[in-house]
Amino acid sequence: MTLVPLIAWLTVMVFDTGGRLTFKAAANHGGGEGMAHWRAMARKPWLWLGLLSFVVEFVAWLDAARFEIALTALHGAPAQAGHAARDCAGAPCAGHGTPATTASPSQAGGESGGDR
Repeated sequence: MTLVPLIAWLTVMVFDTGGRLTFKAAANHGGGEGMAHWRAMARKPWLWLGLLSFVVEFVAWLDAARFEIALTALHGAPAQAGHAARDCAGAPCAGHGTPATTASPSQAGGESGGDR
């Protein structure tokens, strides 16, 4: 694992845990029942810190996904080109590294079981 995905993963872990803990703190500091409880939670900074931490976590996930897509694009394309060239050895390929075969009309008739 390179440094960028490691930092993104640690950021996600820290902010996910922090968001959950701040939501728990907000729920414990709310007072009353029903809407009064929600209003009391909204007046405390814990709820807003929890929301902010989940936004930061989401951005870190996007950054990690963007890095992974770019890494796959950079490392995946040359490997696929080398694979096709190695398996087909210059012959036309039917796909998945399988050389394309063309049957002559006499071979096609013989394979189908019909006589001409």
